[in-house]
Amino acid sequence: MKFMQHLLTLLIALSFSYSSIAAINTLDSLENVLKTSDNRDEQIEATIKIGQHYNQLGMDTSAVFFNNALDMATQDGNRKLAANACMSLASYYGYLAQETDQAYAIACRARDLVSYMGDTSKLYINYSGKAMIYHGMYEIDQGNYTKAQEVFFDAIEQFEKIDEQRSILVVYNQLISLYGIQEMFLEAEDILTKTIQLCEKNNWVYEKMIFLSNRGSMQYLQGRFIESISSMNDAERVIYDFLDTTDYYNLSFIYSCKGSNYYELSNYDSSYYYHKKALYCSQITQVPSTIISSYSDLAQDCVMRGNLNQAKVYCEKMQLGIDSTQNSQEIMAGLIGWIKYHEAAGEFEAALEKTTTLMELREASINEQNIKEQTSQKMAFEFEKERLLSDNEIQTKNEKLTNEQAYNSKLTIGIIALVASLIIMALLFYLNIKQKRIISNKNERLNNSIEEKETLLKEIHHRVKNNLQLVSSLLDLQSKSIDNDQIISVFEEGQNRVQAMALIHQKLYQNDISSEIDFEDYLKALAGHFDYLNVSPKVDFEIDCKDIRLDIDTAVPLGLIINELFTNAYKHAFKDIDLPKVSVSIKNEGSGEYIMKISDNGQGLPPDLDWSKTKTLGLRLIRNLVKQLIGKIDYENQPNLSVFSIQFKNQFGRNLLD
Repeated sequence: MKFMQHLLTLLIALSFSYSSIAAINTLDSLENVLKTSDNRDEQIEATIKIGQHYNQLGMDTSAVFFNNALDMATQDGNRKLAANACMSLASYYGYLAQETDQAYAIACRARDLVSYMGDTSKLYINYSGKAMIYHGMYEIDQGNYTKAQEVFFDAIEQFEKIDEQRSILVVYNQLISLYGIQEMFLEAEDILTKTIQLCEKNNWVYEKMIFLSNRGSMQYLQGRFIESISSMNDAERVIYDFLDTTDYYNLSFIYSCKGSNYYELSNYDSSYYYHKKALYCSQITQVPSTIISSYSDLAQDCVMRGNLNQAKVYCEKMQLGIDSTQNSQEIMAGLIGWIKYHEAAGEFEAALEKTTTLMELREASINEQNIKEQTSQKMAFEFEKERLLSDNEIQTKNEKLTNEQAYNSKLTIGIIALVASLIIMALLFYLNIKQKRIISNKNERLNNSIEEKETLLKEIHHRVKNNLQLVSSLLDLQSKSIDNDQIISVFEEGQNRVQAMALIHQKLYQNDISSEIDFEDYLKALAGHFDYLNVSPKVDFEIDCKDIRLDIDTAVPLGLIINELFTNAYKHAFKDIDLPKVSVSIKNEGSGEYIMKISDNGQGLPPDLDWSKTKTLGLRLIRNLVKQLIGKIDYENQPNLSVFSIQFKNQFGRNLLD
């Protein structure tokens, strides 16, 4: 239901298992230090440890304590404690707030504070490795998974220099998360096995429990529900045999995961039992996100058990948490429980309203992520600039020595290069003859393999098209049992969108080239589909996109955009128009860029309508799809002519930006 979010929560717990758990005795004793101690350094250290305690519990209050500690250390000129406060604050932004750009920036500041102290020993290497961890997390958020993996392996090299085994464990956990995001579950399980063995070797009981529960999460994500329950049982057993049995924070997650596994196995009595235990633990820890999620899970359990009255009670209690939070992830988790209840109770309008709210929150989350990416890129530039200035000072000091070494090595390199060139030429001559024979044999095998793969790919497109047609038919059947005209309209628009995608796959398996689609042929088929569905008005289509061939990753969103504009034209544009007409043209501007214009002779959009901000699903979908194509859209209302102009890039053009 929600285990990637829980996996990130466990990363927080692991990152502090060897700092806050070991250092924080009790919250009361630390607060007593703040009240009674006259030693400024002790006050700063206590403030940091209190922040780490709240950070482990997933509470934003931790950032307040970290910032206070940083201000105090900065005022005192204590760079070591300031660096400690910075690295703790980085953990808040990286794991809890999930603002990895901020986390990376602050971790670099902590590393630099240690560097300015002239410390090139174990502490500096440790902080450099931790900064790399946040760098890798930032690259994950940017979608640069290969770069993230490289950075994490660099971090492991840093920690191995100082035999920092626990920090290596943290990097392993990040690699597990990275592989999980990419659904590379075999690689993730391989790392999990290493981490559990490392924990057993060093008798790290708490960390072993964390990774056992992580393994259970991964198995859940793969649909291996029985194995996931077994892993969660192992993690629970570690807590009760070796750890604090009042660790309600981790017990809440373990019970929640077990309940969700039983839910997927349709054992709703067991899922209800464990979700009740998860709620009990969550209410003790008072972590809002887990309380809301637990109520949502219990509501869904009750729906499946046929107890709608109890499901409503849980939803109403969950709503109290939703009303008191501004966290969109927590609100979305609660909305899912409401939607399940409304659907089961036959309250379709309420279900539709909650679904619309859920979609709006997800769109807002996407927009917020785009803003974060722009900000993080700017910050990354500033940090790189600062780093280069610092590196330039070091480079100036070493330049003379480098020049002397270069001069002495040139002669040696020249002799070695000459001998190596002669050897390489002889080898190349021999290999060239041998390679020609190998290539000839391989070409024949490759041609046979390509033909087989082309046939398989066409079959895949054929099956996808058939499945989409089945979805369209199911939507049609479902709509026939509904009396509400608004909901019927939503079903019909959904059918058109599914049909637009099905046509793409139909054209792909009919083409000789299965990776590209003749878009002119596709548009004629789409226009014919609309002409068949709409007897009145009879629309004259003009299509001008000769020799336009697009890849599937471009054709699908573009087809959906055109489908939405055709739908709007049929529904709204041609009232009192005797000869309705729609024109579509696409021009290739080169370097993977295209311009598409869609016009009609209808009434146009209302003058007072701001189409770029309207919340109707069709226009919001168009705007999001244009962003997906790295494009932009303009609208112009001329006399007797409404024109949408869309600039977009195909896959080649988008790759150039990367």
